[in-house]
Amino acid sequence: MSKKIMILGASILQLPAIIKAKELGYYVISVDFDADAIGFKYSDVKCIISTVDENKVLELVKKYKPDGIMTLSSDQPVKTIAYINNKLGIKNCLSYDDALCATNKDLMRQRFLEKKVPVPKFEIARSKDSYYKKVSEFEFPVIIKAADNSGSRGISLVNSKEDIKFAYEHSLLNSPKRIVLIEEYMKGPEVSVELFAKDGKTTLIAITDKITTGAPNFVELGHSIPSNLSNKEKIEIEKVAISASKAIGIKNGPAHVEIIMTQNGAKIVEIGARLGGDSITSYLVPMAKKFDMVEATIKNVLNEQYEIKTSDIGGSAIRFITSLSFGVIKSIQGVDLASEIDGVKLINFNKKIGDTVQVVKSSSDRIGYIIAKGNTSTEAIDACNKALSKIVIEII
Repeated sequence: MSKKIMILGASILQLPAIIKAKELGYYVISVDFDADAIGFKYSDVKCIISTVDENKVLELVKKYKPDGIMTLSSDQPVKTIAYINNKLGIKNCLSYDDALCATNKDLMRQRFLEKKVPVPKFEIARSKDSYYKKVSEFEFPVIIKAADNSGSRGISLVNSKEDIKFAYEHSLLNSPKRIVLIEEYMKGPEVSVELFAKDGKTTLIAITDKITTGAPNFVELGHSIPSNLSNKEKIEIEKVAISASKAIGIKNGPAHVEIIMTQNGAKIVEIGARLGGDSITSYLVPMAKKFDMVEATIKNVLNEQYEIKTSDIGGSAIRFITSLSFGVIKSIQGVDLASEIDGVKLINFNKKIGDTVQVVKSSSDRIGYIIAKGNTSTEAIDACNKALSKIVIEII
């Protein structure tokens, strides 16, 4: 009988892992709170349970006895996986304490500080009084974040005293534990770094350039591989990213590290003890580096043989489709024309006709995306932009 793998999450984010596991011949047990999650259509077993309910997921593990458990690009299930692996005595996995550091920005910042990993100046506020006192110690502009959320939720750029109250309330609203992180505003090119560790040795897979909406929400609008930064900058980024991964305790499996190249050197934004989202590891890395991180992660958790070996085979890029106004999608036109652009490999929509959209404030507001390949990242970006220009979305 083929090995069984449990995948926490069955949304569009986890779909590449579910499909890849099926292609490799494994029996897939998917877990998601949403009964209509798209990944359930491709799974052998669907379990409608929250992926962050550690004890209920543990009951599922005892019932179905999977040979391994994973998530793709969601942060919070990382804690559930660590909880289960630790409970079952599975070795060479992330400890629960390390998983907490990888999913809570306050603990993450403290760990990096202890391990001398470069981070921006920061303070942690667990009460309103603490927040107002600590934020007054920073020079504007300053970044305010929810300490325990992702996808650009609960993040604000504060430029003056007038913005302090709103930023606090916005972050608090997006923080389940009601913890707010105050950080110095880092200026410079932002990248994400994909790493893969095996038996304690960490290998750089790719450095990805990114573009965002900028202030106030910093939602990611595009990624491209390879990075166009200088070799000197990339060497420093690699060093900082690997030091961050080791500080968190990742000895086996992927890490997704976000870094800003400031005038004072590379500094960590945050790290995920999982695969990168936004189609970076599912599409961009294999198209540019000829290494399937999703397949490697599946084989890692199932204790199957795999090799970490990459080779440069060109450039890849993704650009997200967003709305410039609030309203309802009446029509989407030009997709066929966009698909004909040389280099365009995939066009996908998260929203459909009849859905309400708004100016992007978090990653969930994005309407869709375009993925392209070229001889270089610049060629891939150009293909994405040409395709974007062909798509017309009518909003009423």
